[in-house]
Amino acid sequence: MTRRLLALALILSGCHKPPAKPVGISAVTWKLGFDAARTTPETTGWRVTTDTGYDVHVTQGVLTTWRLGMTPCPPPVAWSLIPAAYANHVDPPDPTSILPHLAENLAQPVEAALTRTVPMARYCQGFWLASAPPPAQAGDGPRISLQLHATWQKADKRGEIALETWMPDAKMQPVPGLDTADGATTIAVTRHLGGMLDGIDLATAPTEAMAWTVLHKLVSGADWRATAGK
Repeated sequence: MTRRLLALALILSGCHKPPAKPVGISAVTWKLGFDAARTTPETTGWRVTTDTGYDVHVTQGVLTTWRLGMTPCPPPVAWSLIPAAYANHVDPPDPTSILPHLAENLAQPVEAALTRTVPMARYCQGFWLASAPPPAQAGDGPRISLQLHATWQKADKRGEIALETWMPDAKMQPVPGLDTADGATTIAVTRHLGGMLDGIDLATAPTEAMAWTVLHKLVSGADWRATAGK
């Protein structure tokens, strides 16, 4: 009798076992910030000395973020003798994407935060696209991915920088901490202002090439990190 009661108790306790807690990310907050190391604030903008010896005073700037998103972790691959078949199809819209058309002020940088609810899943990579809006969506407005105005001095030479480009640049990469995050998660993307003009001979570099080089430095040199919570 005692054994029967014990067995019944075990069965009942199994019936009332709480369901397993879902794992994965349910919402993401993107925090887009700037690292101002090496820079000195000015009344208008900021100043930096490049690694090639140019004293630069940045007075105006714009960096446009067009899209942010995440890529799910790949599912485990089951071994099989039968090859998998893939049909040609158009992928559905990315449910993790945010399309903020966010124009950030590079001369007076502040952190921006954008939040989106996403399908519960494990995600491994983050995606950031710096781009001007497509022509169909830009209307009569300017198409700018990067704009930068500054003055420079080196020894007895002085000059001005006036950069503007519509060209895009993007970064997709594994984000530390993202693949193990659960629930609401923050992805911090930190862009480094102090080094964006390093390695450039400001007196001789072509303007168009310099504009994309600066954009690429900001995008490729950004640091990413995911943490639990908002």
